[in-house]
Amino acid sequence: MARVSDYWEVVGDAFCDTYLLGVIEPENELLCTKLLMDFEAVIRRVTSDEADQLLEDDDIIPRLLLNRTSIELDSSNSSSMEAAISDKLGELHVPLVEHSHMVKRILVQASEAAQKSSSYASGKVILHMSVKIDLYVIDDDDDDDDTDGGDDIIGDYYYDPRFVPASKLSIETLLKRTRAQVSSTVCSVCMEEIRVGSEAIQMPCSHLYHECCIVEWLQKSGVCPLCKFRMPSDQ
Repeated sequence: MARVSDYWEVVGDAFCDTYLLGVIEPENELLCTKLLMDFEAVIRRVTSDEADQLLEDDDIIPRLLLNRTSIELDSSNSSSMEAAISDKLGELHVPLVEHSHMVKRILVQASEAAQKSSSYASGKVILHMSVKIDLYVIDDDDDDDDTDGGDDIIGDYYYDPRFVPASKLSIETLLKRTRAQVSSTVCSVCMEEIRVGSEAIQMPCSHLYHECCIVEWLQKSGVCPLCKFRMPSDQ
């Protein structure tokens, strides 16, 4: 079903860049290189009148919609990757008019990263990547709920509240690459302190948890308990 945001008019040039966060060599041999992409889209909504003044008035404050999600891609099928990325852009409320060139740019930059990674990684690997999107759109509707009645907007975050577990691959990737030394913080799952100098698991959204706590949580719900960042799922 089409979203209202699919047809928002884009103001100026949209920003879309893909960055390589890391190269992961899996324990088991892969048939092809896989991509684990973390998306962050900042949608800056302005009215038609505000759009006309953007270049002249620095005091215009857009209504922000900040969306985060992740996706796992199999690099062996380019057409399925294009379709999957386009679907994710729709979930992030990126207007349809931007999908084609953003998908191409993301895949070109991912391909360049894959070529670079081949020089220091043996066999097929998992490329952990970040996709940053930022654009202005014209939205004259004061009603923030344009999610077709299915999902919710809470604060600046748009997310699907259904309890869908994170995929096994994304959890394994998280455990291999994101252990961090902490100074002082509290695990929001068990509400117990993470001791100074101990290891914690850092989600792609940067929030820290005890390893046992976040693994059990993600096996039931693939969203960060704090900010609702969504990990990839198998569903």
